[in-house]
Amino acid sequence: MIRLFLIGAYPAGFAAKSIDDMTVLVSRVPPAGGDEGVIIGVVEHERTKDVSEFARIVSRVFEKNIVDHGGTITTGAPQRGPCLGQNDGLVMTSDFTTVIGGRHVMRSCCAILHGRGYFIRAFATESSASQEMPLLDRIIAATELREKPLGEPAP
Repeated sequence: MIRLFLIGAYPAGFAAKSIDDMTVLVSRVPPAGGDEGVIIGVVEHERTKDVSEFARIVSRVFEKNIVDHGGTITTGAPQRGPCLGQNDGLVMTSDFTTVIGGRHVMRSCCAILHGRGYFIRAFATESSASQEMPLLDRIIAATELREKPLGEPAP
């Protein structure tokens, strides 16, 4: 059996927090204010092996959460592109507004690897997105997926 590990690196000033058993949020309040972060998640038993369907499912869950809390979200059409390194995935961009956080820009990607669904989202306050998104992109680029046979220690 193969165990998979997501390994991430992020600069000082960011804090990592488990959202649930399968999702991690790395975020901070940037110097200009607002908020920004990267959400990394894995779905152990995805409902589909089709990346387009998987992306649709996880996007709907996120969109529903935004709307249920009084916000709005607009997501562009998914495009094929690299996700978690050079893995084939779907890449999407969104604009969303929250009641307490204001307007945000988000880039996300979804991929299916080794029978699991992965998603990664980078978001920043709209007013600082052009300045802050490159740093979030570096956090995503530093996130890697490693396989280890069961019984070997995690890296």
